[in-house]
Amino acid sequence: MKITSGCIVNINNNLLMIKNSNGKYSIPEDYIKEDELLKLSCVRSIQEKTGLNIIPTAMFGVYDALDRNYPERTISVYYITHVDMLQEHADKLIKEFNDKLKADGKDYELYLMSLVDVANQDYMYDHKIVMNNYFRILMLGSQTFSNKKKE
Repeated sequence: MKITSGCIVNINNNLLMIKNSNGKYSIPEDYIKEDELLKLSCVRSIQEKTGLNIIPTAMFGVYDALDRNYPERTISVYYITHVDMLQEHADKLIKEFNDKLKADGKDYELYLMSLVDVANQDYMYDHKIVMNNYFRILMLGSQTFSNKKKE
């Protein structure tokens, strides 16, 4: 059994996704190392997979269904974080990191997708379920604020 740790990274209301060589998208994640804590594994995996140094804001969820379609039985722990930066800076960072990935012969690219576009993609494993749960939480948060009664 393996354990992965990853993060849904929201940059200016766009989500940072990995587009794999098969055309499917996934959340940046990696297997934890024997001597790593989950949160530190998340920080490392995001840095290695995306070039970004992040601080996870909160643990988002644990996914452990038996039919997750990973190569072997895998439990995944996901965090969330929000990053505010100039859009031009985010675009430049992603372009530079994609150039590095290509030079290193990696078989994936990074994409910043709008919240609207994220819903209509084909995902690896059960990442569509993870993304749907993320959107439910976003919607609940907006309802909480919009339903607050004025005093």
